[in-house]
Amino acid sequence: MDATNPDWAKLFETLKPYTDWVESYIHFKQTTIQKSIEQNKIQSAHSPRKLVLHKYATAFLEGRVMGYESLAAKYQLADLAESFKVVDLNKNKNANYEIKKILQQHQRNILGELKTDPELNQYGIEVKKYIERYFPIKSKPKRNKHSRADFLKKELIESTVKQQFKNAVYHYVLEQGKLEAYNLTSPKTKDLQNIRAGEAFSFKFINACAFASNNLKTILNPECEEDILGKNCFIQNLPDSTARPNVVQKMIPFFSDEIQNVNFDEAIWAIRGSIQKIRNEVYHCKKHAWEKNTQNKRL
Repeated sequence: MDATNPDWAKLFETLKPYTDWVESYIHFKQTTIQKSIEQNKIQSAHSPRKLVLHKYATAFLEGRVMGYESLAAKYQLADLAESFKVVDLNKNKNANYEIKKILQQHQRNILGELKTDPELNQYGIEVKKYIERYFPIKSKPKRNKHSRADFLKKELIESTVKQQFKNAVYHYVLEQGKLEAYNLTSPKTKDLQNIRAGEAFSFKFINACAFASNNLKTILNPECEEDILGKNCFIQNLPDSTARPNVVQKMIPFFSDEIQNVNFDEAIWAIRGSIQKIRNEVYHCKKHAWEKNTQNKRL
């Protein structure tokens, strides 16, 4: 490049891959941080979203209709879907921008209703999440069996947003159950982190129990189709005196040669009891079961 008369256009073209990468990286970091904040923040129990979720969760737990089916009509979803039809997804390179503008204008048109109706406002938030997911501005849209045009149809928007709402309600119910189980009336971020750590550990125990249970079934009877930890099933599959030496040989890879020198009945019942105890405590969500189980000897 001539230092006295630089070709800036050529320079910008040369640097474009790098500037595009920087822009993409910054957006990725912003999105990641935002998601982290959303997942870890503790919303007030009296926030508009929490109040709406509490209403639907109460209806769900009492077996009543949750009542968000009418929100699509109040949101004028049919009008929004009709507005999307002016966007040519095949020719318009800025189609996602146009879709976002149409959504923003629609929300401005019903701004008064959104401000006064918390449930409708939450519905609008879920619609916005839907559009951001399938018609993102920066990142690539998620792969799906539907064509892009299908995602702008009223029926698919309505069914997907309804499912999003359901998932939010179910998550709220689980969250409240955890807080109650751990006696947390005013939880802090550290409390939630501890719960998540415990849950992650519990999942590891669940996998370990499944592996141990399967190994026990392989030792006693590989063809058993029932739960080998069930007392009746376990007794039915215990080997008689003739088959016992063969079963002991199968146990050696798991417990070394020393297994041949212990009382078989005591050993096999102890194995079954150890696996069952841990599995029951973890599966039935006994409080802090994972902490106690870490103190147990390995199976």
